[in-house]
This record gives sequence, structure tokens and C-alpha cells, in this order.
Amino acid sequence: MNKVTRWQIGFALALLLAALIFGAIAAFAFVFPDIGDLIPFEQLRPMHVSAALFWIISGATAGVMHYKREVFTEQGRSAL
Repeated sequence: MNKVTRWQIGFALALLLAALIFGAIAAFAFVFPDIGDLIPFEQLRPMHVSAALFWIISGATAGVMHYKREVFTEQGRSAL
């Protein structure tokens, strides 16, 4: 696994962690509306959904790029 793929996977995992944190905070803000005065649920939900969506996209991209490099360099072709 090369350095670029590791950075891509690290970025995807950071987005996963952000989605989990935003989701947990949003859940508390939804259940306890008094706590949500600092950051309301209406602002936390889009951050959670965006982070969850982009971690899936970036993780899948990293997986495809890693697979492509492994398969095409194994067959003697250049990895694009």
C-alpha cells in the first residue's frame, strides 16, 4: 500500500469519526432540546449527513484506487 492510499484511507476514517461525533451530539441535542442551544439539531444534522456521505465516497475511492494499483501492476501494466 503506497503513501497516497494510506492518506486516503486516513481521511476516510477521520470523516467516519466526524460523522460519529456529529451524530452523537445531534442525538443528544434532539433528545434534550435545552442542551441544543449552543449548536442546534438543525445545524448538526447536515454536518453528520455530509460527513457520513463523504466518508463512504472517499473510502470507496481509496479502495478502488488500491485495488487498481495492485491488479494492474501485477499484470505488468502501468497503474494509472
